[in-house]
Amino acid sequence: TGVLELTGSDTTGIYGKRTDITSDGDIILSSGNNSYSTGIYSVNGNITKTGGSITGKDNTTAVAAIAENDDVVLNITGGNISLGKNSIFYYAKSNGINSVTIKDSSNSAYTLNHQNQTGFYLDNTNISESNSVLNVESGTNSTGVYTKGNSVINDLAVNAGASSTGVYISGDRNSTVSLNNKISASGTNSLKKKKKDGITNANNEINSQNSGTGAFITANDDINTVFNNTGSLTVSGNSFGIYGTASNNGTVKINNTGIIAMADADSRNNANIGILGTGNTQINQKNLITTGKNNIGTYVQGENAALFSEGIVTTDENSIGYYADNSAINITGGSINTAGNSAAGLYGINNAALNINTQGNLNISNSAYGAAGFDKTNITNNGTITVSNGATGVYLNDSSLENNSLMNGKNDTVTSDKDSKVIIFGTNQSNIMNNTAGTIEAGNAGAGIY
Repeated sequence: TGVLELTGSDTTGIYGKRTDITSDGDIILSSGNNSYSTGIYSVNGNITKTGGSITGKDNTTAVAAIAENDDVVLNITGGNISLGKNSIFYYAKSNGINSVTIKDSSNSAYTLNHQNQTGFYLDNTNISESNSVLNVESGTNSTGVYTKGNSVINDLAVNAGASSTGVYISGDRNSTVSLNNKISASGTNSLKKKKKDGITNANNEINSQNSGTGAFITANDDINTVFNNTGSLTVSGNSFGIYGTASNNGTVKINNTGIIAMADADSRNNANIGILGTGNTQINQKNLITTGKNNIGTYVQGENAALFSEGIVTTDENSIGYYADNSAINITGGSINTAGNSAAGLYGINNAALNINTQGNLNISNSAYGAAGFDKTNITNNGTITVSNGATGVYLNDSSLENNSLMNGKNDTVTSDKDSKVIIFGTNQSNIMNNTAGTIEAGNAGAGIY
């Protein structure tokens, strides 16, 4: 309960092995910037932190809990932490057989405000409950939660600024990570854009180096990583909500059942992206995405990336619901509701495949586009596409459409030329096939195929 001050390098304030530790006092780690000091270190013993502060400079760790032969509980009910760069607030590691469980009822606001800090470093560890908030400040290249192996993260709220990451899932081993908390990402990315035929088009150059990222998932060298998100995600300031990438025969699977809300961007050049998948990444989207203006709901890139959606997407002006670059999008259910000038529900370039299955619905109005294909994109409709108020159902440029279902132009009120609608528009050697099962109804002031 007093004050413990460390001197020298490689020092530990409190060390226990198969011993339960309770700490309510202050721990001052060694003052040298390379002290490599640790405040509390326990092996096979429980830690209860009820109060006090742990302060230190660079290359320090506040609390470390290790499970080698016994289950361990790290119980945080109070206190605060302030460290320098390259430091870790809480480090927890288990052998994958025994467990470390973190319970945080301290109602803390942890602030990561120095370079390369980590709030919680989890190696086969769960945060079972938390009422605290991790604030990862802009420009720090810091990470709120870093995970390896299997983890479940409940209730901890994470706010990630520019050039920082809320949750980072390492791809160095097969793992499943489940996230049941609130993440907010803000910052800047440099997704470059260009114009094509009146619809804003993003090319295939993506650089997230300067972005804020809510959750980053990676897998390499035959590693399989599964990420389950059931929490809410808020994306603003030119950022990525969830970013998954896999290479060298690794695979990433992102299962999203949480709600993603995106703040308006000032232009498509500064777009937010709800979920981004590159390489061998599969995205399963099962809940609501609201894009706001000038944003992209989900972006898949590369021939091995794919999106499967049975959720709901609502797009606003100049936004894209789902974007595929040489990738596949499969609408297996739910609906895409697209309104606003130059908005698009589905967008494909570079041999992309846009597939609307029997349970899929596209609702398009107000000068928007239901599905737009460029550069030999293939669109297949087995669902229902409804067009109204000056919108275009399917737009093709050097691409193809196979229609096997209903494309319906509503009989809405026509007051001016801008209310006229086009069900299918094709240009530049596009191919349109309306099969026997396909029905095109133009409606008032509508053109079936133009």
